[in-house]
Amino acid sequence: MEVKMREFNIGNRVISHHQPCYIIAEIGLNHNGKEGLAIKLVEEAAKVGADAVKLSKVDTHKLLCGGHDLAINESYLPEVTNLYKQFELSNETFSKIAGLCKRLGVDFLSTPFDEESVDYLVKMGIPAIKIASGDITNDPFLKYIAGKKLPVILSTGMSSLDEVKHAVSILVENSCPALALLHCVSGYPAKQEDLNLRVISALYREFQMP
Repeated sequence: MEVKMREFNIGNRVISHHQPCYIIAEIGLNHNGKEGLAIKLVEEAAKVGADAVKLSKVDTHKLLCGGHDLAINESYLPEVTNLYKQFELSNETFSKIAGLCKRLGVDFLSTPFDEESVDYLVKMGIPAIKIASGDITNDPFLKYIAGKKLPVILSTGMSSLDEVKHAVSILVENSCPALALLHCVSGYPAKQEDLNLRVISALYREFQMP
């Protein structure tokens, strides 16, 4: 399968096989739900020269059970619900962090896990959308994101090549304007013997995209 998608921009940086690596500081949920810690992590990422920072946009109610009342029922996995709740940041905090990134000259990126979060991130002017490995087989969600007409970074952790091909085809067929594939090892922290960085060149040979 050869898609041969051209290079594209995230902010002022060109994303291409022939350009220097675009370095994203993965904050994810490591702010532990604390605004002050999130801000400190962004500031440190900027100090060391990261091109972007990325946070996860989590809505516990939607993530755990598609927004149904069952997810918040105290009898339904309360430990898991409470755990995820601790990692949520408010929309106001997200806006504050995005503003900080702009002042520091760092791109602000995020991984959404539901359609409302996608809409919020698009409205706030995010330059690209990151899709988590766990959503690579979530065809409706891929179509929804593709429809936003923004560049996409697609994680491929735990995925077979056929699953990656299918996800790429879904995004491309639904008018995703730009796409980069991210080799992901879904172990945190990943062991060096598990990294298999040759997957990066293998994905490039297969798809001809960054």
